[in-house]
Amino acid sequence: MTKKQDDGSEGAAANTNADDRHAPPRDVHEANLEDLLAQVYDAAESSFAEAHQLSDDRDSQMEVFMQAAALSKAYAQLLTARNRHRKALREDG
Repeated sequence: MTKKQDDGSEGAAANTNADDRHAPPRDVHEANLEDLLAQVYDAAESSFAEAHQLSDDRDSQMEVFMQAAALSKAYAQLLTARNRHRKALREDG
């Protein structure tokens, strides 16, 4: 059985016009923030793992740790932006 058959998306594709009228509007800004959050998280996680592997070379390890720390800070800032965006939408709606 294919994924298309599993989730029933075959029938959903035939009724896209009818479904679009009832679907809530897609929040593009939040979707973009979610994508960025996932990418930054993955990059930070990779940097921390790389720094752990560089235990023999302290200078390189510190550079990679600094990169990972900067990515972690960026993640926190993006998370704050996403939460503020969600709050603003709730207050407007």
